[in-house]
Amino acid sequence: MTNHCAPNRGALAAPDFGIQPSHIDTARQFRGAFGHDMSEVSARWVVLLMQERGSWQPFSQEDIDAYYRRRYPGYSFYFNQLVDIQYGSIGEKTLEGGGWIVLGEDGLYRVTEWFVQNCYRAAPSSGVFKLNR
Repeated sequence: MTNHCAPNRGALAAPDFGIQPSHIDTARQFRGAFGHDMSEVSARWVVLLMQERGSWQPFSQEDIDAYYRRRYPGYSFYFNQLVDIQYGSIGEKTLEGGGWIVLGEDGLYRVTEWFVQNCYRAAPSSGVFKLNR
């Protein structure tokens, strides 16, 4: 796959951003949050890692792979269009997406506020104030 520049999806979410990982219900699917089923599955894994850490912290590919391998030993985690726009394996059709998670010059990934808001809108935890859709 070839990576291309991703669109800007807003500011990076600080660890103390108003919506915290615990405010997102990872038992639910993130339907419609990113326009692609596999992106939404990948987003859920990122939120699960952040829930374990307790806030929106930077993470490495190794961090998310290790977390993912607890459930699926021998496999690697794929961002599925959350970071970069990618070409599909069939043909040269450009897929929508990317920019929801940003890879920094330090090699660490950071989620954007839009990523957090989209996850929350798709699957808010019960008892938490809901954003307008």
